[in-house]
Amino acid sequence: MRLASGEGMVVVQEERREETAMGLDDLVNKAKGALGGHEEQAKDALDKAAEAVKAKTGDGTDTKVDDVVDKAKEYLDQQKG
Repeated sequence: MRLASGEGMVVVQEERREETAMGLDDLVNKAKGALGGHEEQAKDALDKAAEAVKAKTGDGTDTKVDDVVDKAKEYLDQQKG
């Protein structure tokens, strides 16, 4: 528990690192469950998002965007298999 004060107020904050970490794990697991069987649709969405980003940025970023999309697709394949 931490105490912080400012402008005549005292605020008590509880540290909830464990709860936050578990909440994040739950969110990741739900996302994985939602993707189950829809990996190809997710890959299509990645391609569309990449094209939108590349349309708004200079040619110098195209390779980086493609690299990120490729890594994301590899990750999807790993989760599927």
